[in-house]
Amino acid sequence: MGEHCPALVVIDIQNGFLAKDSAHVVPAIVDLVRRWQNAGGYTIFTRYFNYPNSPFEPLIGWCGLHQPPDTDLVDDLAPFRPS
Repeated sequence: MGEHCPALVVIDIQNGFLAKDSAHVVPAIVDLVRRWQNAGGYTIFTRYFNYPNSPFEPLIGWCGLHQPPDTDLVDDLAPFRPS
């Protein structure tokens, strides 16, 4: 077996998912990422990309996250992403 490498996975913290009721979690996530990376941990950031005529459109009438800036990760995470 290969060597294990723990990673922090930050899932879909994107502009298009933020709302008044969810924005308060961003500072806590940023703090967690900062502490994790300062300790030498690896971080994986995921992003969701919706597409035209996706099942979400007829099912729930949602047409978001088709393009930037909605698909971009929040700016507060920029210092922690690889260039």
